[in-house]
Amino acid sequence: MTFIRMAILIISIVEAGWFLLEGVRALTTGNYYTPKAGKYKGQLGPWAKVVGAVGINPQSAFMRSTFLIIGIVWFFFIICFALQVTWAWLGMLIMPIITLWYLPIGTLLSLMQIIILLYQANRDK
Repeated sequence: MTFIRMAILIISIVEAGWFLLEGVRALTTGNYYTPKAGKYKGQLGPWAKVVGAVGINPQSAFMRSTFLIIGIVWFFFIICFALQVTWAWLGMLIMPIITLWYLPIGTLLSLMQIIILLYQANRDK
């Protein structure tokens, strides 16, 4: 496996894993992971303002389920990408695009994955 493919997999596993964990926690406990101390204690991240701005309640069952579904679908594409299924590349590009709203760390990881995937595609031509 090339370094580029490994980097794509590691970044996507971290992000997809977080979405999956966040979704499971939010659905089972009713709460997302939030800081336990400091200025932002108990507050959701900036992503909550983004989804709220488009009319989605960040605490809704819909949003909690969205985290879970994104995590599951992304892991499906990760497995297919690792197995070198040809169409999996597109799924690995779509998932970070649809999660750019997850500010701040998710946006950074998504941008990294998009850039590396496009670099890989351009390099493989």
